[in-house]
Amino acid sequence: MTIYSGYLILLSTFTLKFVAIGSFNTSGLYLGNLSESFPDANKGTLALYCTIQIVAGLASSFAGGLCQDYLEKRDLSLQWQFFGGGVFMLLGFFWSSLSYNLWNVMIGALLLGIGLGLGGFMASGIAVLWFEKKRGTMLLLAMTGEGIGSIFFSKATAALLQHYDYVDESWRPTMRWIGLLCFVLCSISSIPMKLPLPGEVEKYEKSTETSEGVSLLNAPSPIKTSKRSTSEGGIVKDDLDLHIDTARIRQDIIEHNKSWRRSSITALAVGEAMSDTHNLLDFHIKKRVKKKWKRAVSAIVASNRLLGSQKPLERVESQTSLSDLSSTSYTLGELLLSRTNVLMNAFLFVVCFVVLILQLFLPPYIATLDIGDHDLAGHVLSMIGVGSLLSNLSLGSVADRIGAKHLTILSFLCISVVQFLWPYATTNIGLSFIGFLFGYFVCTLSSLPIIILADAYSESPEHILALSGISAMVRFPGYMSGCVITGYLIEWSGGYKLASICSGITTLIATAFLFCLPSPEEQQSMLTERYGK
Repeated sequence: MTIYSGYLILLSTFTLKFVAIGSFNTSGLYLGNLSESFPDANKGTLALYCTIQIVAGLASSFAGGLCQDYLEKRDLSLQWQFFGGGVFMLLGFFWSSLSYNLWNVMIGALLLGIGLGLGGFMASGIAVLWFEKKRGTMLLLAMTGEGIGSIFFSKATAALLQHYDYVDESWRPTMRWIGLLCFVLCSISSIPMKLPLPGEVEKYEKSTETSEGVSLLNAPSPIKTSKRSTSEGGIVKDDLDLHIDTARIRQDIIEHNKSWRRSSITALAVGEAMSDTHNLLDFHIKKRVKKKWKRAVSAIVASNRLLGSQKPLERVESQTSLSDLSSTSYTLGELLLSRTNVLMNAFLFVVCFVVLILQLFLPPYIATLDIGDHDLAGHVLSMIGVGSLLSNLSLGSVADRIGAKHLTILSFLCISVVQFLWPYATTNIGLSFIGFLFGYFVCTLSSLPIIILADAYSESPEHILALSGISAMVRFPGYMSGCVITGYLIEWSGGYKLASICSGITTLIATAFLFCLPSPEEQQSMLTERYGK
């Protein structure tokens, strides 16, 4: 029995996420050791080691799209791109570990960030192409690698730092071992990575698609029959009364498509897919809407034939319903200036100044506490991974129920509370609880914003990928300078409380933009009113 390649790629995506996100989320464990090796550097400068990684990772993921096209044109396998990600991660860790100048360490962070982007950030963009009907479920399974990776690398890094405690600079051998591990795992995971051949996914899911069509045609709910017996001249005659509920058919299809658009199927696919996903997404949405209506109309026509009637069924009503589903296309410039996109980018711009602060400065904060547990920092960071893992497994259904906007607001209100409280936690249990809550809610930043964009601009799916890319670029200033500014605040105030207060207030300001977001229906109405389409 041949194994469907999609499942191997799903496993590889899980491993790549495990490596990339897991190793990045534990970068804060090195800050205390780096401060001892470079005593002249303050916490703001040292924070660059972590922020350079995330910025380089986002930038290299865009470059990876161009690299993908380059490889395809020359008939080179996509495996080399993910293998290259592992190479850059190895180079980044080794370059930093061999550097005795702080800025050379930062060059190592840059190389490591490029590896994160090529190896980890782009993996989901390949995985989503191998599944259509269960795309959301499969992708969320792959993304659980982020949480498990955070748990593993937090424990492993902390254990290695403690093991090499007899060495003057224990972070150097630790980085080499972690880099080697990342390279080996990325090399193995890159082997199955490839794009599906035309029709390969459709062929695999054809049997399920066929059974779905048959079940809709045979569904009893839209067609009601009643049997009436009368006697004429001693002959019993059965009259078959069919009542075709076209309104119910239409409502079922509309509700299905609303649910499909709200789910992570569209959102997560668009969020991390590169240029080749563009055409697929556009085709995928149109294909689903078209197929559903085609089946509904076929059911109506088939029922009409049973009656033996030549009269058209609700011709005017059907035309109106189908016209309601016809998509109205807007230009990218028109969508850029729309209310949802402007407010969402304002939220991302502000919140990214503080979103990395807690996980970067928790380890040095824990080092100032006299708890006596040398592995506490690694344990707390692993709890962030536990929260991330459970978040991926549970919040998808919550977003479908209450909407991505409301869940995002709730998540970042909770994060603001965590930002205010973390410098007051002084026990193992309290710090672990803080780490878990932060990991559980901050995970929504990678998925919910793109769900909001996908909902608001579902009539123009061809621009969602571009809007997502612009939103990623908007995050750069916050990621790059937020932790640096916080580091200077910590040095100036001599503690972490002022930094936490500023972080909590900034998170609340960012969340305020979300309250002003219009609903998808209101956004479509605004676009129609402004541009007359």
